[in-house]
Amino acid sequence: MEKLGDGIFPDEVVMQILARLPVKSLFRSKTVCKLWYKLTLDKYFIQLYNDVSRKNPMILVEISDSLLECKSSLICVDNLRGVFEFSLNFLNDRVKVRASCNGLLCCSSIPDMGVYYVCNPVTREFRLLPKSRERPVTRFYPDGEATLVGLACDPAFQKFNV
Repeated sequence: MEKLGDGIFPDEVVMQILARLPVKSLFRSKTVCKLWYKLTLDKYFIQLYNDVSRKNPMILVEISDSLLECKSSLICVDNLRGVFEFSLNFLNDRVKVRASCNGLLCCSSIPDMGVYYVCNPVTREFRLLPKSRERPVTRFYPDGEATLVGLACDPAFQKFNV
């Protein structure tokens, strides 16, 4: 961790406080000041947030309207932080969550078959994966998606495999 600013509290104390915020409040805290914005992007903070989150697992629920299949929302259920809704609008695509691991999500594009993203909803960082090759759809694949997806993540090395 590098020293980023001269606040009233040491950066470590501010990071410890921010690491315990719900995701929605963490997003809002980034707009408080430049120091807090920089602190939330620090690699040490991201690791700290992941460590705190691991001790308090949460459940991600996707709610979709059966009449409007294109309309869905994501709800996070957390023992300490309660229930809150969040969005993946930063991907600039309509997506469906296919897999998750250690805070990362693997999402597939709804309009473009074969387009996948791995994203971190806390930092709003994402990577567009190379387009997968087309496979024939069979009755064993859910949602008409011809590719089954899994995600493995090692936060210690900041690496993931899809």
